[in-house]
Order: sequence, then structure tokens, then C-alpha cells
Amino acid sequence: MKSQRVSLLASLGWRSGDLFHEALPIALIVGVGALGLQPFGLGSPYLSAVAVMAGIYMLLAMGLNVVVGFSGLLDLGYVGFWAVGAYATAIVTGVAPFHIVSLDFWQAIPVAIFAAVTSGLFLGLVTLRVRGDYLAIVTLGFGEIVRIVANSWDSVTGGPSGITDIQHPEIFGLDFGLDPRRYVLLTWLFIGLLYFIISNLWRSKLGRAWYATKQDEDAAEIIGVPTFRMKLLAFATGASTAGFAGAVYSSYVGYIIPSNFVLLTAIMVLAAVVLGGMGNMKGAMVGAILIVFLPELFRPFAEARFLIFGVLLVVAMVLRPDGLFPLRPRRYRLRPVPSITFDSSPAIGPVSPGTEFVLECRDVGKRFGGLVAVRGVDVSIRKGEIFAIIGPNGAGKSTLFNLISGTVKPDSGTVALAGNSINALRPHAIAKAGIARTFQLIRLFSAVTVLENVLVGADLRIAVNPVLTALGLPGARRADMQAIAVADAALSFCGIAHLAPLLAGSLSYGDQRRVEIARALAAAPKVLLLDEPAAGMNPTERKMLGELVRKIRVTGVTVVIVEHDVNLVMGIADAVLVLERGAVIAYGKPETVQRDRRVIEAYLGRRTHAAPAERAHKTPAEPLLEVRDLKVSYGPIQAVHGVDLEVRRGEIVALIGANGAGKSSTLLALSGARRASSGTISFEHTRIEHWPAHRIAATGIALVPEGRRVFPRMTVWENLAMGSYARAGDGSDQDLERMFDLFPILKARLTQPGGSLSGGEQQMLAMARALMSRPTLLMLDEPSMGLAPQIVDRIFEIIENVNAAGTSVLLVEQNAEKSLAIADRAYVIEGGRIRLSGAGSFLLDHPDVQAAYLGA
Repeated sequence: MKSQRVSLLASLGWRSGDLFHEALPIALIVGVGALGLQPFGLGSPYLSAVAVMAGIYMLLAMGLNVVVGFSGLLDLGYVGFWAVGAYATAIVTGVAPFHIVSLDFWQAIPVAIFAAVTSGLFLGLVTLRVRGDYLAIVTLGFGEIVRIVANSWDSVTGGPSGITDIQHPEIFGLDFGLDPRRYVLLTWLFIGLLYFIISNLWRSKLGRAWYATKQDEDAAEIIGVPTFRMKLLAFATGASTAGFAGAVYSSYVGYIIPSNFVLLTAIMVLAAVVLGGMGNMKGAMVGAILIVFLPELFRPFAEARFLIFGVLLVVAMVLRPDGLFPLRPRRYRLRPVPSITFDSSPAIGPVSPGTEFVLECRDVGKRFGGLVAVRGVDVSIRKGEIFAIIGPNGAGKSTLFNLISGTVKPDSGTVALAGNSINALRPHAIAKAGIARTFQLIRLFSAVTVLENVLVGADLRIAVNPVLTALGLPGARRADMQAIAVADAALSFCGIAHLAPLLAGSLSYGDQRRVEIARALAAAPKVLLLDEPAAGMNPTERKMLGELVRKIRVTGVTVVIVEHDVNLVMGIADAVLVLERGAVIAYGKPETVQRDRRVIEAYLGRRTHAAPAERAHKTPAEPLLEVRDLKVSYGPIQAVHGVDLEVRRGEIVALIGANGAGKSSTLLALSGARRASSGTISFEHTRIEHWPAHRIAATGIALVPEGRRVFPRMTVWENLAMGSYARAGDGSDQDLERMFDLFPILKARLTQPGGSLSGGEQQMLAMARALMSRPTLLMLDEPSMGLAPQIVDRIFEIIENVNAAGTSVLLVEQNAEKSLAIADRAYVIEGGRIRLSGAGSFLLDHPDVQAAYLGA
């Protein structure tokens, strides 16, 4: 019987859970309407009046759901729009001090909506540049301002006395204000109309843009969603609904006063949306019903009813933190349109790029304070080319990508697409012009399906009129089906069409990366920017990625790729650009770049002498740190695949390798900042892999993280004092003097904020802060990154001095030349695995080290 029931539901297009998520909310909504329409038992007229108020709260909840649930804007001043709509209706239909026109209820509705939308647009234009808690505070102020103005503006609003004799709606001589049952019917008709309009918007291109903005505003903007416009439209849509609810409310009660529109009302409507399930229209409506009816249900308990009501709300939110009816992924039927296709034929043999330049950077530069991230970059990329940008950490690769995609504006020079400057364009306009990109860290909308993710990209090439969408007319439906066809074609091209109905967050890392590429391709770009697409992939996935990139190039799309897997780059790229410290040091074919001495020096370091001096022989000591089969993951991405290493007392051990090899992830696991997926970490013969970071720091392991991470608003002295926080005992003055001996510049900067120091001074401060804990083992992550050569020399000199004083050192450093020159032993890590180990002097000229950085 159960299987027959399941088959019947499936034949109707329903799925597991639909009886709860679909049928139950509808039954509750219809039931409340029937309760108000058909009075029975004691106090039936009263129940009808409560049903009307529940309906008005449902209208408000639907509008607030657009703002909060759809687009993620925390609006605490929503009651202000309600008040504007109510007062606008009252002024034009009631007995108001300010009276210039007499309208009936039906004529007043457009006036109320217009007044509320105008106030919503004004508030949005003023406030939507702020986010989160700040937006909530600003909108809260707006709601209070509206109430105070209404209370004080006697000549227009009647002040505390309000406005009376507001007209009730009439149809064919039937006055709806004479019987609450009639108003229940009218209110439910309004609810049905509004639900139809908002549901059409939510299921459309506009709804997908709202959801993308809510999930990841920056990613949505780069995909092509005009996020500010979408947020403004959400504000206007929510305000229009509140204005409409204000017209219905004022015409029902027949009079209004400022105390009708207090903050508590806004909080109750927000509670209805959260309780029902943010983003779920039916859930928000059920939440409104519960918010209105539950206090009435407990009325016999007098004052205790609000306590009971509050307890039930708390229990409901604890048991159902996503609401009674959480938002679920939408279902789409895939109906491919034959005219929407991608060329999915594999690339056979080399494909020659065209001669036309599609993307050009002319003398592009960008500075962040005192740091020059990109300087004078000139590059011209041909149509149909696979163009790679490589370079060591801090070379400016990501900044150049951001300059091209518009998330960062250049200080100098020009970025041109097909000969037209795009410097002044917002990221969504650049995406529309023909540049799509993926991200170094995958930024999918993980809570919705694969298809919905790709639809956001497909929507960029599909035009549709919002009015047609709201009314559900055939033109809007055809446009939506066209977008679905484009998305399906993009998924098929990437070989993942079968994943369309799955949640994006449930996929493996490799599949998520292909979904991100499919989303970008669905926007029909001229240029596709791929930011480290192979990071975290296994060898099979990397091979599939290379084949996909070649296949994309066959369709005529230019591919620009930033990638740390140099073997992948050298195998697929037509041309390679190498950056160092923001400047171009090499450009040409892959094999030419691999042999370029400047490139080798950029990755491995510049040899300043014929050979490093042989370090003094050290008596073998007992292991201080032992790491066995260490694995580190970031969600589906496994960054470290079973690392084995050890550091003995008194040693300097270097861990070197190309960008993305797993060096920083290893240090984070050793410091406790990132929990290891598996493996063992022993420090002084004690297992510490499950210890929290603060406990590990107290045992004698100190980390100087990549990027320094000083406390920018604390003074130098305060930063140094924080270094000794985990250490028991006194002696900080003695430690400070020792730091000033090592870093004399810090004594002169003692009262300056840490964020005001130069890059080299911040690196010294970070090292001194770590040393203040008197560590047994000092771990340094890229201490030379972004520093001038003379500062780098000083940093390495200090590292040797610290080691000579008895502190063991584990050094992660992109400058292989310098790190191997001072290391007693070293490990070469590639793809999250140790590939080579030995004495620093032995590895210094080993050919496999160069292969690890620049490919075989």
C-alpha cells in the first residue's frame, strides 16, 4: 500500500515531503479563511475579525519575505511602509485635516502603493550601501521616523488623534465594511492575487537574481547580476505589498492612529517570516496565521497567554531552526530547445588561435596603500587562445584577474575588451559585455540545485519583462524555458547534465568546479577567466579539466587561466605570462618560459653567490615534532594527502613547493588552526592532533602566519604583549628587550598601531609576537612574501639567529634558494604529498626541485 501511495504521488509530480511542505500549509491557509467565512459556535463574529487581521498580517509577511527571505535584507522598519500606505489611503478617502481629493477605496489602492514604493526607493537608495546589522539599524530608524512624523504632523495626519471615517470598499453597492465575513472573503482574494504575483516573480529570472544576491552578493555581481538594482527592486516590491496591506487595513478598521504602527508590529511580522521559513511563501503565510491566532487561542489565560506564546515560539525555533516549512530547491523540467547548443565535440590536435585581440591590458597598475600589487602590465590576448598567468605568491595574479573582472579598479592604464575600455564598468556590466569568471575558492550557491546555479548564468543572455513575469504571461514562460534550455546545454557540454537536480553543495570538489565552469559558460562569454581551477583536484580530475578547457577553446571562447599546477598549464596553454611583484618578467610559449632564467629565479630564488656556505654539522638530536600520514581537507577539497615529516631539536627544516602544494595547510594543521582529517602529530612525544590551537600554542609551538596577521588597531606594544598571553610566568620586560635586540625598529614604533607599519615592519612584528611566547618550535609561513630584497636578507638573518639561540624552526618559504641555503634538512611537497627530502645543500641544485615549481 505504501509503495502504491508513493507511485501515485510521483505520478502527480509530487515528491517525498510534499504532503507536509505543500498540502499542509495550503490546508491551514484555506482553513483559516473558511473559519472566518463560516462562523459557528461562540464568538464567531470575533473569529471573523481575527481572521481578517491574520489575512492582513499574511499580506505583510509575503512582502517582508521578499525583502528578508528572497534577497536577504534585514529590514526592521517594514512597518513604516505599512503606515505610509495606510495614511495615504486615509488621507484620500477619510476625514483628514489635509484633504485635496476624494477617492474611493479602489482608486486609493494605487495611491497607497505609489506612496509606499516611493518611500521604499528613497530608503533603499540611501541605505542599501550598508549591510547586515547596520542596515537593520537604519531601517529600524525609518520605521520610528514614520511613526513620529505621523504623531507630530497634525495638519496632515491628524497627529495623535489620527484620521477617521475611512471609506470601506464597495462592489456593486455591497459594503464590505458592514460584516467581517465579507472582509475575510475580500482579504483572501487579495492574498490569492498577491501570492500569484510574487510566486511568479520568485520562480523567474528575478527570483534567481534575488536568491543569488542573498547567498553571495560578490559572486552574483561578477556572474552578471546587478546586485544593487536587485536589492532596490526587492525593497520596492516589499514596500508595494506593505502599502497595499496598509490600504486594506485602514479601510477595514475605518480609522488609524500612530500607535497602530509600532516597532512591535514589525518584529511580529519578521517573526512570522522566520517561524514559517524564510524564502517560503506559504511558510511565511502560515507563520502570520500562527502569530495572530496563537495569542487569541490562549486568551483565557489572561496575562500568561503572552508567556505561553513566547515559550511556544522559542520551542518551535529550537526544534525547527530553518522554520516550520524551510525553503526547498525548486523543480524544473528540462525541455531543451534545439537552437540552444554548445559544440561538445572533443578538441583533436592543436587549435590555432585567431589574430584578433579580444582582451588587452595597457600599462595597467594597481596600488594598495604602500604595496604595488600590479605595475605596468601590458598584455594582448588573442581570440580563441588559452592564455596562462603564473607567478609565485604575491606576484599580482589574483589582482590582475580582479582588475579584468571589475571587482578592483585600476589606478592607471586601461583594460579593453574587443577594443573598448571596461575600466568604468561595474562587474555585472563587464559580465554582460562578455567576460565570465570562476573563483579560486568555489563560490556556488550550495543550498540550491546545480541547475538553479547554472540558470543564474544563463539568465544573463535571456531578456524578459518583469510585468509579463509577474502576470505569468506566455512570453515570460517562454523566456524561462529558454534559460532552462541554455543551462541544460551548458551542463551537457561540461558532462554533468545528470547532476542537474542535485544540491550543489552535495557534490564532490571536481564536480563543483565543473558546475562553476558551466555557470560561466551559460552566460555566453567572449573571455572565460579560470582562477586556479585545478586546486584540490586529484590527477584524474586535473586531466578531465585540461580536456574541458581545450573543448571550450574549440567553441571560440578565449580562456585565461591562473593556475599553480604548472604541469597542467604547460600542457594546455598557447602562451604563458609570468608575473613577479606585480610586473611582467616573461612572456611566450610554455617551453620558452620554462627555460627562462628570470622565471627560474622568481620561483626558486636568486643565487647571490656561487654556492651556499656549508652549514655547521649538527649532532643528531631527538625528534621534537613528528608528523605521520597527515591529511587536511576543506570540505570536499583534500589539500594534504598523507604528509610525513619531522623536526629535530635545534634544526631548521624547510618545507618548499609550488603555490597550492599544501604547505600552508600543513602548518595550519600543526598549529591547530585547521583540524587534521586524519594522521598523527606528536610534539615532544605527546599526541596533539586533536588539541585546540590555544592549547598547542601554550605547549611551545608558535606560528607566524602567511600575511603576518598583526592586530592592526593595537599598538606594537599591545601586539607583543598578546604574544605572551598563552605563556605562564612573568619576565615580559626581559622578553621585550630581547625582541628589541632582534628587531630594533620595533622599539621606535612601540606606540604606533600595527596596521600603520610597513610590510617589512609588520613581518618583524609578527615574528617578535610569536617569539614572545618563548616557543620551542617556531613555524614561519612565507616570511619573505611581498618584501624588498634587503628586508628579506634581514629576515633570514634573524631566523638563523633565533635558531642559534636554541629555537627549532619549521620554515615554509616560496624563495627556495634562500630557505634551502639555511636549512639543515628540507622536504619538497607537491600536490599535497612529500615528493623529495634531504639536506638543504643537497636539494639546492636538484633538478626535481625545479620540476616541482615549473613542471617537468
